[in-house]
Amino acid sequence: MLKTIAISGAVFFNALSASNPGCCGCSSDPTIWTYAGYNFGDYIGVTENYAEIGAFMVSGAETNEAVFIDGRGYRFDNERWGASAGVGFRRLNACQDRAWGINAYYDYLEGRVNSFHDLSLGIESLGCAWDFRMNGYYHVGPNRRNTKETIFDEFTGNFIASCKRVEFSYDHIDAEVGHTFCMRPFGATLYAAIGPYYYHSRLNDFFGGFARIELNYNDIISFQVRASHDDTFHTNVQGRVLVSIPFDTCLCWIQACRNLLSQPVRREGVMFTDNCCDWTWNW
Repeated sequence: MLKTIAISGAVFFNALSASNPGCCGCSSDPTIWTYAGYNFGDYIGVTENYAEIGAFMVSGAETNEAVFIDGRGYRFDNERWGASAGVGFRRLNACQDRAWGINAYYDYLEGRVNSFHDLSLGIESLGCAWDFRMNGYYHVGPNRRNTKETIFDEFTGNFIASCKRVEFSYDHIDAEVGHTFCMRPFGATLYAAIGPYYYHSRLNDFFGGFARIELNYNDIISFQVRASHDDTFHTNVQGRVLVSIPFDTCLCWIQACRNLLSQPVRREGVMFTDNCCDWTWNW
């Protein structure tokens, strides 16, 4: 009985692979991946846990050139929302086994009073083992908002002071170098990356560094831990559990390493805000 089931399963998978000969990138139809995950802990100013859902669609992965559309939504534990949406292009250099890409994204964050927006531009060089990425993020519209004002008038005489609480966002740039370790007997990959970042606003700026490690099982479920350190937010650690579901007939997840043209973009889609007190007085 077990032998019959095993033979039937092998025939099924062989037939499916034969009908899709170029697996990962076996069909001219777009490949769509959906995501759902949860992030917990702190990371460079993000102090709320949050859930995320999204979809990544790539077309042309069976050739040497591919375009993709990416979108994600974020729901924070404090009941605020965020979102990211972007497009990109990748080209495979078969002689080097390396893909080069460029992408552009829009990010949104619901603030305490008003919303914040930014645009980003990213470049990437993806290989079978080593990757390099760099992303720049710049605010669109006002990046500082007054949330409330507190007046202190209990002084002797006619002296008063006021504190306007200001919420503001940062422009920033980050980069990373990463390496993939394929654990073929287990159908999993281990990814490690490290890099610097720089955040700037009219009220504050700082440099820092981060490192992350991700365990990915068959491109279906992944576990990530990342840490950051800088002089403003100090040391932070964040964990993430992410489930991915492919909507195509190509069993790409049986391969240890996903096609370079169809892997998701790694970037900071979650914006965050800081706040300070803008004091005024009449003495």
